Amino acid sequence: MMIFVFLIMLLLESYLVMKFCSFIEPKMYWKYRFLGPFALLIPGVLKPGGSKYVLATACGAAVLFATGLYVFEMAELVRG
Repeated sequence: MMIFVFLIMLLLESYLVMKFCSFIEPKMYWKYRFLGPFALLIPGVLKPGGSKYVLATACGAAVLFATGLYVFEMAELVRG
């Protein structure tokens, strides 16, 4: 069951990454490309509404990481 939840969350995370990438303004991002992901913090790089997808992607990545740890590492420790 947890592997199924992990796969669903992986698909959701892929959708969120594609969604927030569609909100990036290419010309502005190209000017600040040397900053990497921190360029998204500069006003004008994201179109209006894109910051909520960046936040959702960050939260989703943290939950996906925790679920992956539980499924593949900690499940054996919990069961004993």
